[in-house]
Order: sequence, then C-alpha cells, then structure tokens
Amino acid sequence: MSHCRPQTNEKKWDGPFSSRVPAIEEGVLEMDDFDPLDRRIALKDFVAAIEDVFWQCRSEAQEPDGVDFPSLYLFRHMIHMADAVEVLCSASAAVATPPLLRSMLEALFSLAYIHKQDYELRSRCWLCALLHQKIQLKELVDPTTEEGKDFQRMATEQLPDWHEPQTGSLTHLRESIENLRAELAKPCMLATDNEFNRLWDEAKARAKRPKAQAKAQYIPLPKWHRMFGGVRNLYEMADKIGLATMHKIYYNPLSATVHGIDPDPLVFLQDDESAEFRDLRDPHGLDFADKCVRTLLIMGTTKMLKKFVPVDEV
Repeated sequence: MSHCRPQTNEKKWDGPFSSRVPAIEEGVLEMDDFDPLDRRIALKDFVAAIEDVFWQCRSEAQEPDGVDFPSLYLFRHMIHMADAVEVLCSASAAVATPPLLRSMLEALFSLAYIHKQDYELRSRCWLCALLHQKIQLKELVDPTTEEGKDFQRMATEQLPDWHEPQTGSLTHLRESIENLRAELAKPCMLATDNEFNRLWDEAKARAKRPKAQAKAQYIPLPKWHRMFGGVRNLYEMADKIGLATMHKIYYNPLSATVHGIDPDPLVFLQDDESAEFRDLRDPHGLDFADKCVRTLLIMGTTKMLKKFVPVDEV
C-alpha cells in the first residue's frame, strides 16, 4: 500500500509561512515581524500556510512509505484537526473543539517522542503497532475464528443491523490480513515485531493470573511507545520530551471536557453569582482554541522542518 500524495498540480512552496497568507501579502505585516500568534493573520490562512510546509516535508522525505510515514501522518493529522477547529471557530462553536485540540496534542507528543532519539526504531515501533491493530480488527470480524464467532454472536445480539461478512468480502478480508502479516515479516520489521509479541505474551500471561481472571477479560494490545523499554503512558512521554507541564495544564483539562466531566465550558456565573448554561454558539473559548491551534502547529512544524527540510531552504 502506498502512502504517496495523489498526482495533482504541484504548489510552489515559499518557506515555512507562505507569502500567500493574505495578511502578509497585502502588507499588513512585514515578514520579519511575522508572529504566528497574531490574529490579524486569519486562522484559516495560517493552517493553509502549514499545509504548504507539510507538502515540502513530504517531498523531502526519503522513506514516505516507511520510517518517515509515522512523522508525516502525525503532522498531517495535526493539520486536519486544526482545519476542523478553524471551521468550528468560524461558526462560534468553540465548545466542540476540545476533542480536536486533545487529538492534536497527543499527535504532537508522539511526533516529538519519535524525533527525540532513535528515530528509525521508534518509527518502526509505531508502524508495527499499527499493523497489529489492523490485523486484530480484521480478525475480530472473521466468523471462522473462535474470537470471531464470539464477536459475531454479540454483534448480532447488540446491533440490529449487523450482518456477517459475505463469502467474497471474507476472502478479501483474509487476503488483507495476509498482506499485513507479510509487512511484519519483512527483515526491517522482525526485531520490532518480536518485541511487540514479547510484550503481548506478557500481557496475556498476566491476564491468566487468579486475581486477573476475576476481572473482565479485555487485554489491550501493547502501546508502541512501551517497546524496547520505552515510556508506559502519555504523561511519561510528555515528560521525556520536556512537555510534562503542557500535559498537566492542557491535556488533563481537555480530557475532562472530552469525557463529559467538566461543566465549565458550558456554564457561567451571572451577576447574582448563580450559574447558568451558555447559549449555543457562545463565543466563549474562541481565543483559547485559536491560540492553542497555532501553538501546537508551530511546535509540530518546527520538528518537521528540522527533520526533513534542508537548512538553506528554511
């Protein structure tokens, strides 16, 4: 499977912040004084400028279908989330942006962790975990396996419109699984796949212990960042890349909103100190979402430029 850019007319790239940004092009701001947090540059134009950076990084990447794919994907993901935030903010729907902002933050953490050290190894760990994730999902819906049979039974009971895969689609499903396994069997992936399976076997062994058996038996796949003695969770990852404070002050509050346990974005205090719900399209939170998107994109862009774009082109 190729992760290449579709064949389209190439855009001219003019540097990390394209001169096509109207605020700069029209002389509102001098490039030497460019401040990406300055809201005179519309967020839509700012995201478009970062889009140019992505395609430059894509063209400079030596292995866009291999070890460079995780970085390109994570950066691309950040840009798509930022674009969605811009759409919501333009409609004064800032209250819906926290899931997107948290997703951007998680992608930034992963991107920075991969670039911190052992770039190729960590990139292959990310790819290995992705392949196993795809295999697990596809095997889950195969009714010829024991796990697949259990899933089909539960899905039939719980999902009224669920239907088992037909013969043709089942054949395609199995071919897809074989192709994914073939990727894991490549020499460059053997070491990471062995490490992944070691962690996976340890997790399954722990689940067989008496105390563990008393609990619901769901054994998640190993996280890519745990391989080869890596970090156990997102906070440890943030700490390793020097962004633990950002995790505490942004990730935790954003997560509370995502999980529906933080009423603050929807409630305000009236003059008599009583609480009331905000109206739909209330402008509260627009400034935060705007600045958060710009900050995260700048941080991600800096990592990508240092990795992929020659110094004399930046």
